[in-house]
Amino acid sequence: MKILLLILILPLAACSMPKHIYEVHLVDGGGTHHLITADTKDEAMDFIDSQKDSHGAMKIIKRRKD
Repeated sequence: MKILLLILILPLAACSMPKHIYEVHLVDGGGTHHLITADTKDEAMDFIDSQKDSHGAMKIIKRRKD
């Protein structure tokens, strides 16, 4: 019975996992300088807002989580 319950719960848990990550890159230099990786777009935006004065222009790149 426990195995059956586990088989039913595991796929539901996997669906709630984020499927993407958000990388913040500097725009200068063609966007090749990777600064941070965030789990959510909001986290990436917060980083950009807090660091824009010292780092300059940045962009967010959405990548599929491996």
